[in-house]
Amino acid sequence: MVEAPTAGEETDMFTTDNRRRIRLAIVSPTPPRPCPVAAHTDELCRVLPSVAPRIGLTVYAIDHGDGQPTAGGRRVDGSIAADDPSAYRRAGQRLRRLGVDVALLEVGPGTAGGPHGRYLLGLTDELTRQGVPYIVAAHHVRRSPLPDDADALSALCRPAAGVVVASNSAGAALVSSRIVPPRRIAVVPPGPPLDLLDPRTTGPLPAALARYGDGPLLTTTGYLSPARGIEVAVAALPGLAATHPGIRYVVAGRTLASRPPRVGDPYRRTVEAAADALGVAHRVIVLDGDLSAADTAALLRATDVYVAPDLDYARTDDRPLADAVGAGLRVVAAAAPYVAELLGDRPDSIVRPGDPAALAAAVERVLKEPAPQPGHRSFAHAAEQIAGLVALVASPRPAPVRRAAAGRRTAA
Repeated sequence: MVEAPTAGEETDMFTTDNRRRIRLAIVSPTPPRPCPVAAHTDELCRVLPSVAPRIGLTVYAIDHGDGQPTAGGRRVDGSIAADDPSAYRRAGQRLRRLGVDVALLEVGPGTAGGPHGRYLLGLTDELTRQGVPYIVAAHHVRRSPLPDDADALSALCRPAAGVVVASNSAGAALVSSRIVPPRRIAVVPPGPPLDLLDPRTTGPLPAALARYGDGPLLTTTGYLSPARGIEVAVAALPGLAATHPGIRYVVAGRTLASRPPRVGDPYRRTVEAAADALGVAHRVIVLDGDLSAADTAALLRATDVYVAPDLDYARTDDRPLADAVGAGLRVVAAAAPYVAELLGDRPDSIVRPGDPAALAAAVERVLKEPAPQPGHRSFAHAAEQIAGLVALVASPRPAPVRRAAAGRRTAA
């Protein structure tokens, strides 16, 4: 697969080959939209100006009606009504008039309107017609996407200058599904956000945890669905409580924003009912909502073991798990190709999916080990790599050399 430029290569691009200022348009859902793609875009807009000051940002939010769109702590430059197909074409025309050099489209399930997000093709058609190159940042790629999803993603990526994914597993899924050839894929692991690595960005533990004990703290964060397997970790608690009487398990996150809002989420009720039936309800703390960056940092710094009991073998990324690994936490995760990629050097941390006893035994093992060192990569490294790719796409290409036509040979 194509490797993204390193930080050093990105610096050379801006200081020698490409001194001019580059205008980059980012098109994505943004806060207050509660989804992982919006969170990634927000972090990128915060970090990119400091790591690549020669890139000027124009942000267009795909607006799902969640409130005033913002990115990187400021209001966006424009918005696209998610369910209006004509709004995507108009946005493409406006971006060209603004003199945008490159567009970065952050895409994932539920990010754009229309069947399988097809309204976004109106934007890419206009960008292609106007001669504006674009890069697709594909989030939450499935190992075997459904045919309609694969068709829509293929149509989106075919004219793109390149496709960015978060893992080799995601890149392999795109290649095996024949959506994108390997030479057009750049793997850019996001790395933990700077707030998580900076000890100055923290706060007290969420108030909901104050009344619980002080034993080992297990944590799972991120958006919830039955595929997360939270009930498997809950079923492991009785065995762990025999040796750790004060053990607690925090589940922090809301149901995926792409699903319609419901009163009394059934999956949460399933988790709470399982905890009650096993007699561990007093050990399970379910925080329904999005934690702030400071609260997330405080929770993870207090965590003894981060648990990812997922039952979804087809996932090719898991941002909360990757953040926990990058921050140097002990982790236990259910086996999957992406988990093996992320935890290849920690085989004792990988367990069989859906096996509470195996999960409990792995938690016992890692609790006896010293905590790993934080990784050397952060989100700033990912932003530098994306900046390098943007500069590469924006750099003028030399005109092809015309060669004299060779004389035709006549067949004998």
